Amino acid sequence: MAITDREHPLYRDHNEEWSFFLEAYEGGSDYINGDNLFTHRLELDEDFENRKERAYYLNYCSAVIESYTNFIFSKEIIRPSNEIFAPFLKNVTGSGDDIDTFMRKVSNYSGACGFVYVLFNFRDLSLFPTSEDSKVPLNIVKDYNLYPYLTMHVPSEVVDFSVDTHGNFDWILIEEDIYEDSDPTIDREIITIRNLITRDYWVKYEKETGEQIGSKIDNPFGFVPVVLVKNMGESYEGLSLSTIKDIAYVNRAIFNWCSNIDEMIERQTFSQLTCPDDGSLAEQAEAKKHTGEDPLVKVGTAAIFTFPANAGHPPRFISPDTSQIEVIWEMVLSHIKQIYIMAGLAGTAADVSASSGRAKQQQFYSIEANLTSKSSNLEKAEMEIMKMYYEIMTGKPVNDESIYQVVYPKSFDVLN
Repeated sequence: MAITDREHPLYRDHNEEWSFFLEAYEGGSDYINGDNLFTHRLELDEDFENRKERAYYLNYCSAVIESYTNFIFSKEIIRPSNEIFAPFLKNVTGSGDDIDTFMRKVSNYSGACGFVYVLFNFRDLSLFPTSEDSKVPLNIVKDYNLYPYLTMHVPSEVVDFSVDTHGNFDWILIEEDIYEDSDPTIDREIITIRNLITRDYWVKYEKETGEQIGSKIDNPFGFVPVVLVKNMGESYEGLSLSTIKDIAYVNRAIFNWCSNIDEMIERQTFSQLTCPDDGSLAEQAEAKKHTGEDPLVKVGTAAIFTFPANAGHPPRFISPDTSQIEVIWEMVLSHIKQIYIMAGLAGTAADVSASSGRAKQQQFYSIEANLTSKSSNLEKAEMEIMKMYYEIMTGKPVNDESIYQVVYPKSFDVLN
């Protein structure tokens, strides 16, 4: 099988839902303009497009996921004090983000997708030692800012991989889009590439053509510098599930209900004028073609309904039936509460904003276990990152855990 055609069974079976969860978390125009707004049986295509233009997304997926992250990162996190880590901790992405900012992002996106991959990248692999006898030229690395840096990849970007019996990667295949815009006289082109990283080498391929880009680069480390970061606990194939695996579908229902309410308001907000007509309004309206005067403008500011003049009723405004809006809005409010219950952020269907500390403590009993599990997974992943960084920079394995020790909080009592 060609490298450009490879897909892991997990990727093939779950990529669609991973992408949906990611879209639900990020929200914005991609979510609104995607396939999340449903048409109804009384709607024409033009009406649906107009409704989509007015659509808005109440993003509770983001609120739930970031609540977990905020709880964890509101506490102190203890990180390695060894000075070899100092420049890395201050700028782990190579673009200025410190370790805390990066791990917050990792926490959020692992919450959305269930897990993410963190990859070490290098501007010049030739600087790093291939044996314990050689050393990294730290002066060159420092002067030219050639430190290793991290990138995060969501599951839909990792199309295939293989692990050994210990769960370590034998190889990984990452797909991403890059811009080809080095020549300002040529139109920018988006190229999809597949980056293959093995224990022995790194190599890139263009997905469309299958052609290799550049030459293979030796991997001096003897391991694949990728860390898998799980959300909470474990599920299928040693991976973990999204925090919003059920919530995203409820949030999508709320999105559609709100759009239906908006449609009703758009069509029915203003009371409708009814007016008796003996036929003269219609005749005068027809005469507008010649006189330029519209009799309806003199009668009202909008279109009117007419009824026979001999009915004996005076002109009046009729109001639309709002009972349907009230029913749908009650459904929206009820499901918003259910979202927080599903997330473990409320103990009952009561208002989640209970004010007393004791009431909040009761509400958050159910979230304690999830927070502890997520915090432990982040701690484990960050320790793996620190261990890899140390081994990359020194060229030798490290077995003393105290060198790269990371400690995340395990207690989240709201009263403390």
